[in-house]
Amino acid sequence: MDRRYALVPLPLCALRSNALRFALSLLTLAWALAWPAPAHARAVLLRSDPPDGAVVAAAPRRLQLWLDQAAVIEPGAVSLADVAGQTVALADVRVESYRPAEAGLEANFNPSFLFICSLGLSPYPTAVTVDLPALAPGAYSLSWRALALNDRRESAGSLVFVVDPGTATDVTPEAQSFTSTADDLLVTLSLRPNLPGANFISVRAAPLRRPLRAPLTGVTLRLTGPGGATHDVVATLAPDGTYQAAGELIDRPGAWVAEVQVGRGAAPATSVQIAWDVPSPTGQGALPWAPVALAGAGVVCGALYTARRWARATRARNQAEA
Repeated sequence: MDRRYALVPLPLCALRSNALRFALSLLTLAWALAWPAPAHARAVLLRSDPPDGAVVAAAPRRLQLWLDQAAVIEPGAVSLADVAGQTVALADVRVESYRPAEAGLEANFNPSFLFICSLGLSPYPTAVTVDLPALAPGAYSLSWRALALNDRRESAGSLVFVVDPGTATDVTPEAQSFTSTADDLLVTLSLRPNLPGANFISVRAAPLRRPLRAPLTGVTLRLTGPGGATHDVVATLAPDGTYQAAGELIDRPGAWVAEVQVGRGAAPATSVQIAWDVPSPTGQGALPWAPVALAGAGVVCGALYTARRWARATRARNQAEA
């Protein structure tokens, strides 16, 4: 037999070493495919009950948040404030893991991530339950901060709900956000719930390029409603990085304009104008009084004209008979 093609038996330890390397390679590949992408490292709010911007007829006794990953909620990281900015004491805050399928949120997750959770290699995402005290009618803002277990990155957010016993059914107006660019900033203005009455307004100024020409030092708003009446509002910096203002900011439906001034320290301020419409509380728009009044006037005039002609015809007929 030609020795050039002779098979040389490998030692048993070499076979075991190759098999171990192959198994480790497969495990590494599976782990890389299953682990959540770094872009989703921060905990993100998937859903809340009541939803953000909801108007409810009865004050809720419990509020729930569902985050998209395992996170730590420190004591004091969840707070509630009324429209005047006064802190409302919470009855209790509980943090626990949840299974997405049981919460109706399975479609929001990568199947590989759920598989890793089922193996116990990664904890399930986080649910936060907030027990509320008895709340009076009005608007409330709940703020939260979370620390992702994956890479210890912090995220924050807020949601607004309004208690209005006068509403017939609970409603959740569509989120109203408007964006404009000026200088080196992308300015986004959000209104919740964008109905006449108590409102929360938030402004986020995001850089369009780095470095910024000047740091951000504050935000003021000049709100102009139907009829031309204006009032100025100073927004305060919130934990989630937005500038927020709250109060009876929107007092009537119709066309509104906000002039947003972003302070830039010693440099000139960045100014943008944003216009939007505020619907009536019923969501049906302002009642068209002018067309109704014109139609009514037309009916009355027509009736008077017909009666006058009938009277003239009757008088002429009586004179002819005489």
